[in-house]
Amino acid sequence: MGRRVKCQITKEYGDSDTFIKIGRYYFRDQDTYDKEEKRKALRKELTYFICSEFLDYKPGQRFPALLSKKLKELDFYNDEVIFEAFRQKQSDIKFWMNNKQFDGDYGRLSYIFAIISNSIGDIYRTAQRTKRQEKLIEQEVHTDDLEIAGTSVKAKNLADWLN
Repeated sequence: MGRRVKCQITKEYGDSDTFIKIGRYYFRDQDTYDKEEKRKALRKELTYFICSEFLDYKPGQRFPALLSKKLKELDFYNDEVIFEAFRQKQSDIKFWMNNKQFDGDYGRLSYIFAIISNSIGDIYRTAQRTKRQEKLIEQEVHTDDLEIAGTSVKAKNLADWLN
């Protein structure tokens, strides 16, 4: 039995023999680590997208700290939904960034996130509906496979099935 360790992502405790160690940190399993790395990469891409597309920041220029705070306010939604909201509202945001005067980045970011906050609920519901439809289609395909395999034939008792 190993020593007691804590997962860096889920914050749950476990045994060092069952958890995996990557670098100097422990994680519950490889899948948890991979999901977190994917989430971090998507958040970095989202931050770069916002700064380069709407705030006209150049590569290497530090992004405003307010951006992290505003993204944190949208934590209920996963990063894919947030990114999709920015893609769908990109033309609206660019229009207002070019046609409205702002005092600074604070005003720009507040306006951008006001636009996103007003539409992200609809985008989230659309994503959930799509996910449910995909799950239903997958279940239908799975049941069709079972019927093709012959599991739809029902025997009345075990003796009939053995014959």
